[in-house]
This record gives sequence, structure tokens and C-alpha cells, in this order.
Amino acid sequence: MKTLCILAVLIMAVCHIGMWHGASHINVALFKVSFVTYYISFFFTFLFGFVACAEECPKAA
Repeated sequence: MKTLCILAVLIMAVCHIGMWHGASHINVALFKVSFVTYYISFFFTFLFGFVACAEECPKAA
């Protein structure tokens, strides 16, 4: 589950760069795809990842 958390955060980072790049170069298609993927990853992270991370972090510490 920890890997899924990291993966979701990486996807969000890549999509954030994609949104910025799409906005700065007026590339609407890139912006839309990055925007949608970003928020799907964001939702996934909080729905599944947050619970798993909350369970794993105390064990690791």
C-alpha cells in the first residue's frame, strides 16, 4: 500500500507539471488530460492511500 501512496504522489507531481506546461503554452488538450488525471490521483490518494499511510507510518516510526 505504501508503494501505491508513493505512485499516486508521483502521478500528481507529473500531472501538476503537465498542467503548468499546458497552461503556459496554451496547450488545452495537455492541460485537460493533466487536470483530470491529477484530480483522479488526488481522490485516489485520499480515498485509499491516506488510510494505508496512516496505518503504516506509526509502525515505521
